[in-house]
Amino acid sequence: MTEGLNAGTQTLAPPEEELERLIACYENKRFAQASDFAKAIVKRYPGHHPTWKILGSALSLEGKVEEALEATKKTIQLSPEDADAHFNAGNLFFKLSQFNEAAACQRRAIELNQNDLQAHRTLAKTLLRLGKLDEAEKYLRLALQKNPNSIVDYFSLSEVLRKKGEAIEAEGILNDLLILKPTLAEGHYNLGVILRDLNEYDKAAESYKRAISLKKNFTDAYKNLGFLEIIRGNLNQALRCFTHCAMLLRGQQQENPNASFAFGHISQAKITHDIEQFEYLKSKGINPKYFDDLASLYRKLSEEIPWPSSTEVFSIKKDYQKYFQGTYNRLLYRPDFEDYDGAAINTAIDADKITQDYYNHTSGLTFFDNFLSTPALQALRNHLLKSTIWFNVKRGGYLGAYLAEGLACPVILQIANELPQKFPEIFKGHALKQVWAYKYDNLGHSTGSSVTGINVHADFAAVNVNFWVTPSESNMSEESGGLIVYDVGAPASWDFETYNSDQALIRKEIETKKGEGTVIPYSGNRIVVFNSNLFHETDSYEFKKGYENRRINVTMLFGERAAI
Repeated sequence: MTEGLNAGTQTLAPPEEELERLIACYENKRFAQASDFAKAIVKRYPGHHPTWKILGSALSLEGKVEEALEATKKTIQLSPEDADAHFNAGNLFFKLSQFNEAAACQRRAIELNQNDLQAHRTLAKTLLRLGKLDEAEKYLRLALQKNPNSIVDYFSLSEVLRKKGEAIEAEGILNDLLILKPTLAEGHYNLGVILRDLNEYDKAAESYKRAISLKKNFTDAYKNLGFLEIIRGNLNQALRCFTHCAMLLRGQQQENPNASFAFGHISQAKITHDIEQFEYLKSKGINPKYFDDLASLYRKLSEEIPWPSSTEVFSIKKDYQKYFQGTYNRLLYRPDFEDYDGAAINTAIDADKITQDYYNHTSGLTFFDNFLSTPALQALRNHLLKSTIWFNVKRGGYLGAYLAEGLACPVILQIANELPQKFPEIFKGHALKQVWAYKYDNLGHSTGSSVTGINVHADFAAVNVNFWVTPSESNMSEESGGLIVYDVGAPASWDFETYNSDQALIRKEIETKKGEGTVIPYSGNRIVVFNSNLFHETDSYEFKKGYENRRINVTMLFGERAAI
C-alpha cells in the first residue's frame, strides 16, 4: 500500500478547487507546499478528514515524522474505519521505533481490509523487530496464500525462519528464489547471513561479495562482510570493508539510505561536543583554519537554535540545515592509523584466574584492570579523540560511534580478534556481533542536568565486553562512574523491545527476584566481561570538565542471546 489519497466526501468540506489544488501539489511531489496548504485548509475546516490524511502523508514525505503522526491520529479520530490511515500511522510509529504501537495500527488496518497484502508485510516486519517470530511467520504465510508468487514475501519469510533458528529451510527458500532471480542482491545478502549462522563462513563471504558486485553501494553487505572477515582472522580485509562502508554512509559523497535521520537529528549536547572536538583538533594543529571556522559556525548556530533542553533529540529545521554547509555528522577527519608491535591485550594478565572468577559469579561476571597494552591504549584513545565519528545522538546526552561509520581501526579489530583467543572458556567460539563506543557529557553531576548514562537493560548477545578508555584521573569519584550489573537476567520469553527498553518492567523484575547490583567503579583501562542477558546500567558519574576528560567506553557483543 502507498500512502493513500482517497479523499472521499464529507460535509463541511472545502471548495472543490482547493482540494484539486492540494492534490495536485501532492501528486507533483511539492510536499512542503502541500503541507502548508493543507494546514491552512484544516484551520478553516477542522473536521475534514481527507485533508488531515493528505497533511499526514505530505509531512511524512518531508521527513517530519512526529508532525505527520499527529495529523494521521487526527485522521483516525475523524474517520476510525479508514484502513489506509491506520496503515499510515503504523508506518510512522515504526519510523519512531515505537513498535508496539506500530503493530496495533497495522493489525487494525488488516481487520478493516483483510486483502491488504502490504499491511500483512509491514506487520510482519514490525513483529520481527519485536521478536514475535511465530506471529510474523503467520502473517507472511497468510500473504503468500493470497499471492503465492510474491518474491518479496518469500524473501521476508526466509528472514523470519532464519531468526527462528530454522536456517536450513530459510536457505532452501533463498536458493529457490535466486534461481528465479539470480541478480537479486538482497537475496545473496540474506543467503550470506544464513550461511554465517550455519558457520559456513567462506560461502557466506562469497554471498556477500556477490551482493556487492550486484549493488555497488550495498552498505549492509560491506558491514556484514567486515564482521565476517574478523571471524575469519582477515583483519586488513575487515578494515577495508568498514572503511568503505563509512565513506558511503558518512563521507562527503554519502549514499546513506536513511539520510534524513542520519544528518537531520541533533541535540544541544551533540553540538556542544562537536564544538569541543573542533577546538581540540585545531589545538593539535590539524587543519586549524578549517576547524576554527567550523567551531565558530557551530557556536553561532548553537546560540540561535531554540533548544528544548540540553539532551532532547529533535529534527533540525531546514532553515538551520543549510547553515551547517554539509558538515554536520560527516566523517570530516580521521587520523592515520597508528602502528604498534605486539598484542593489543596486555600479555601479563592471568587468563586462567580471570576465567575462574567469571564462573565463580552465579551468572557470569568478572572485571580486571590494565586490560590493554600501553601502545594499544594510546592508539585507541588517539582514534577516539580525533575522529569525527560520533554521529549517533542519544537521549541523555551521550553519543555513539559504530564500526561501519568510522569507529573501525586496527586496534579495535585486533582486540575483537584476540579476546576469544585469550579467554576461550568464556567466549566459547561465539562470533563477534556488534561493536560500539559511547562518549558522555562531563556534566552528568550538575544540579538539574538532564544528562544521564545508559538506562538499565539487557543486550542481544551471549557475552558482553565493556572497557573504559578515558584516564582514571578524569573521574572525580573513585567509587562510581562505571557500571552496575544485576544478578537478574531477562526472562527468555521477553522480546528485544522489552528487555532493552521497558524500564518499569525491568525494575519490577529485578525487585521481584530480589536482585542485587554489583557496582563496578570506573577506572581507566578496566574491562568488565559478563553474561549479556544480565540487566545492567551506567552508574552515576562525575568527570572533570574538558574535551579530553569525557568518559568513553567501548562495548563488544559476542554470540546470540539464545546461546547463553
